[in-house]
Order: sequence, then structure tokens, then C-alpha cells
Amino acid sequence: MALNGVASNGVGGAPRGPSAFAIFKNRRFRLMWSAQLISTVGSSLLDLRSAEPDAIASPASTPPADAALEGT
Repeated sequence: MALNGVASNGVGGAPRGPSAFAIFKNRRFRLMWSAQLISTVGSSLLDLRSAEPDAIASPASTPPADAALEGT
């Protein structure tokens, strides 16, 4: 129920604060937030890609480092 344009939560008639998602009604904020999300995801993928292969691959699929030197 609204009283003078202020919504109440129905308990004692106290006014409610704005919704947590109210900021997303602003188009410029949505665009900025979306661009930042895409940038963060891209940076995370680059960090993952540039990590050392030994840290990502399982030990069973990676040959030991000494195996490459044994043939020489």
C-alpha cells in the first residue's frame, strides 16, 4: 500500500527502502556494469590461459621434465 508515493512493508506501516536491483533501471549503469563484467571475465580467462601448464594439467597426462632430456 502506498501512502504519498512511499511503499510500506505492511508491518507497522514503516517505509521500505529501495530494492537492491533498483539501480539496474538506469540504462547507463547497466551498460557500465555489463562492460565491467565482460572485462573481468576476459581478464580471468587470460590469467587462466597464461598459468603454467603443470598447474592446470593432471600429473598423469604430463610427461616428466627429465623425459625430454633423456634422448640427448
